[in-house]
Amino acid sequence: MVVPRVASEGGMTDTHELKPSLTKALGSKSVCITLQDVSYYVKDSRKGENKGKPLYLLKGVSTLFEPGRMSALVRA
Repeated sequence: MVVPRVASEGGMTDTHELKPSLTKALGSKSVCITLQDVSYYVKDSRKGENKGKPLYLLKGVSTLFEPGRMSALVRA
């Protein structure tokens, strides 16, 4: 599982926390937001006691965010 996070003045914010406010403000209108330099904490999806714990961090990722959908583009 990938947990995208965005830097803000108050610290780090999960982008999934932004979705409800975006969709409420925009209603059913379509929107696409590109986030630059996002850090992805990739979590362990294997069975066992480490499931859900961070495995590694991807930095410098661009993200296309649409209500109900998200995709990441890793920059080389």
